[in-house]
Amino acid sequence: MTARGASEAPEGIRAHPRKHPDSRVAAGTSAPTFARVTRRARARITLHIAALAAACACRSPAPLLPIPQLLAKVAYERREVASTRAPATLLEARWFAVTEAPAGAAVAEVAAAIVRERGAPFRGRSSLPVGCRWLRDEEVQEWLAATGGDPELRQLVGRAEAVLAPSLATVLPAARAPLPAVRLYLSAAADGGAEVTLEHALPEGGGREALRIRHGFGPTTTAALFVPCEDLGDGGLVMAFTPIGPAAADQVGAARAAAELDAPAPAAPMSPRALAWQVARDAIGARNRRPALLALVTPFQQARAVDVLVVADERALAAVTQTMTAVDPDGPDAGWQLERAMWRGLLPRIERHALTPALRAAVTRHLGALPEDPAALALLLETATDGSAFAQRVREENVVALDDRSASLRATAFTFLQSLGVDVPGYDPMAAPAQRRAAVRRHLRSLGAPK
Repeated sequence: MTARGASEAPEGIRAHPRKHPDSRVAAGTSAPTFARVTRRARARITLHIAALAAACACRSPAPLLPIPQLLAKVAYERREVASTRAPATLLEARWFAVTEAPAGAAVAEVAAAIVRERGAPFRGRSSLPVGCRWLRDEEVQEWLAATGGDPELRQLVGRAEAVLAPSLATVLPAARAPLPAVRLYLSAAADGGAEVTLEHALPEGGGREALRIRHGFGPTTTAALFVPCEDLGDGGLVMAFTPIGPAAADQVGAARAAAELDAPAPAAPMSPRALAWQVARDAIGARNRRPALLALVTPFQQARAVDVLVVADERALAAVTQTMTAVDPDGPDAGWQLERAMWRGLLPRIERHALTPALRAAVTRHLGALPEDPAALALLLETATDGSAFAQRVREENVVALDDRSASLRATAFTFLQSLGVDVPGYDPMAAPAQRRAAVRRHLRSLGAPK
């Protein structure tokens, strides 16, 4: 038998060339030839993908449509500050609409302080739109050079001149939402420059917020603020500030005259109590509520209010802030009005049984079983003429509660009356109904009250 080579097919079996897994390759194509074809095809595909990526990267943003000019009227306010040797400066403010956000630091990174009005909630961050940026001098110059005068990249939509002078605050109003108002002060540094504060209204009537920029700009440097705007796509609005040079005497005089014209009428002198009240009230929201509210009630020697405020949780403090700060400290019987405002602020939570254990203990300590009947408590707060009358009515309501169906309510009322030194001889909250009623009648007869 003759030996066959390794590549020789056996008798009766037709030899076929090895097929490549890719069915597109012809039966007679060898593997090296297919590899060369595949490499060329892959190279062409890679070239097409690279060209497509380059085209996408180089694609310019959508051109800006014509935007109406912004009307910005500069306002001036008097400001009592320490004297500065810096000369008055003339400033140019320009507003631009842009298609892309310029490079700059996030506003949160350059903020030195965030201040909100009294009572406004604060969560440790600004409520300015996400994406706001502050541009320093070099960044402004690079952005201006990159965009040039191309109207498809940026459009000048507003311009104004303003004066920075000692003891004056220069206010550039919010010319268009979502831009904030910008308050500028002449820097206390000898060479001048500006200190910058951004101010804007909080949503849903939550007051106003002021964000102070850590470093404003110098007497010969520029700065800019970028704020995203939804109707401009990926772009937004840019406010650029450029010092022009020293302000003329007539320009400074006109600015001071405008500040005097717009200044509010001087307020009437405040009493020492009202002044202390104002200081404590202004601290609410900027600082912890509890010490500020305690500072309100301490001068009036309202022990019940102090005891409740010491243990109240933050939600309860927020609830009573609105009612307590509306009281006139120089009004008649201001101490009782303040305590009544506190109870009224807590009444919704009392009705919902939403008091914390510590706060509930304090309320029970001063009202006994009365919080279990919120309607009666609301009526007492409405009809009581002063704190003494309120305390007397609270005692009377607890005497009535001694005959309540609920054993726990009777025990609460009895313990409360004992804490006040009110003795009901022969009374036991767990005794039979007839025995309890007899003891209550004897007590009322001893007080001269009707049976």
